[in-house]
Amino acid sequence: MAIFALNLVPYLSAAILIQVALLFSSRLRAVNDRGDCGRQIIRRCTLVVTLFLATLQSYGIAVGLEGFGQTVADPGPFFRLSTVITLTGGTFLLIWLSEIITAHGVGNGLALILFVSIAVAIPRSIATLLELGRTGVLSIGLIGALAVLTITLVAFIVMMELARHHVGWKAVGRVVGRVVGRVI
Repeated sequence: MAIFALNLVPYLSAAILIQVALLFSSRLRAVNDRGDCGRQIIRRCTLVVTLFLATLQSYGIAVGLEGFGQTVADPGPFFRLSTVITLTGGTFLLIWLSEIITAHGVGNGLALILFVSIAVAIPRSIATLLELGRTGVLSIGLIGALAVLTITLVAFIVMMELARHHVGWKAVGRVVGRVVGRVI
């Protein structure tokens, strides 16, 4: 079991929940509209909801591992507590790391960490798919269709990302005193 098993899922879920709450709560919207101070309060609320979700998910994983045969050598409250602390701590370490990446100007830290976690899983997924084809669970035609669908989907996403809508505009000359200025 990895320390980062929960990844950033509790944080993303909490951020979505807070954004939905902002849509329906005028009180939260008022806090958010206070500028930088209000955004910091909303950020803290997001972290609190993240803590709750990560703790809940970690506890569920601990209980699930205990109930999965002889996976855990010494089940009990200490195992559950240590699992909850470890997995929740891993999530908050990733949150901190994403903020550091963003602060140093490397890029959007959250997006980079999510991209890396997806990119790392791709070879394993391909190997599993090929193994299922080799054992006869999946037909070669189905594997080919999945490959074509994946390539088509990626091409479509790239095409949409690169699409640009060119809006024509014309600068209008304006006389200010004796100087002609350009207004856009």
